[in-house]
Amino acid sequence: MIGAIESFKDLFLPLGICGGLGASLFVLRDPRVGVLLVAASIPLEAAGRVGYLTEHLAMTVSKFFTVVTLVAWCIHVAMRRLRFRSLPWMYVLPCFWVVACLSLIGASEIKHGVEALFRLATTVVFFFLVVQLVDSIKLLKLCLTLFVLVSGAFASYALVQRLSTGSSFDLRLGWEEKQARRFGVEKTIGVGVMHGVDVERSSGVSSHSIVLSLNVALLLAPAMVLWSSVQRSDVRRFLPLILAAIFIATSIATYARTGVFLMAFSVALMILWGLIRLTPARIVAFAAVLIVFSATVPESFRERVLSGKAFSTKEVSIATRLEVVDAAFRQFLAFPI
Repeated sequence: MIGAIESFKDLFLPLGICGGLGASLFVLRDPRVGVLLVAASIPLEAAGRVGYLTEHLAMTVSKFFTVVTLVAWCIHVAMRRLRFRSLPWMYVLPCFWVVACLSLIGASEIKHGVEALFRLATTVVFFFLVVQLVDSIKLLKLCLTLFVLVSGAFASYALVQRLSTGSSFDLRLGWEEKQARRFGVEKTIGVGVMHGVDVERSSGVSSHSIVLSLNVALLLAPAMVLWSSVQRSDVRRFLPLILAAIFIATSIATYARTGVFLMAFSVALMILWGLIRLTPARIVAFAAVLIVFSATVPESFRERVLSGKAFSTKEVSIATRLEVVDAAFRQFLAFPI
């Protein structure tokens, strides 16, 4: 499967450009189509790169459709086919972006900060377009369905990568730089207290296995929202459950501690919110799954994610992150703005 995809990879760009231009015509006719296209292309944010504006800032399929949708919305507002919708909470994210801009005042190196602001700006614009164009529950549900389905497809691809010997690559330094862009199964060698714990971490079409683990953890709740919105007699009710299982399996395949525990936190929140109702049968089923998981989970996963030494401050990854947090806090105290 992966070999077949690789054999046609040279055709992806020209076919994608033709498809993007054709889709743009539909977006200009109805900007709501653009919101659907952006929602469906967000999971391809890393792999769907068509060029680089800077070394760390890429032009992607989702950014392209965001710009086209914004232009289409402006045209339709100017022609009075659509009206501007003003809601109090829609200004929260733009205000946060302004605060982020202020954080660069006095910075000695602003290049990466400006690139990050641009990425955040695209998120703000997409949020703005959702407020302006998603004007019905039906359209909102369709956007959510597309987003979850496409994400599930690429999460499945991350699982397939583990079965392909040609998808593995050695540990890399950095992963946002153009030259470090790799997709597949990354071989990680344990050092320090994790010496001997060598693992292979799936990244799918995400920039890194950590990014993939966070994505699938956050996708679990939308999948369960779709599940709860389908009537019990509807056969389609099983699809969100299948996607949820794929997201959980993908989270395990990433070997990422942050993502796995965020997944557990998401489940706890869904129970508190009532998205998942605890019944005796479900509690027994969940306990059975935990027993099977604990008996079959690879020892490398147990050592990498679940063991006590995986969370030791002497572990290289955790120690580095603590240093970054400490440096950021001291920077904040020195320059509060």
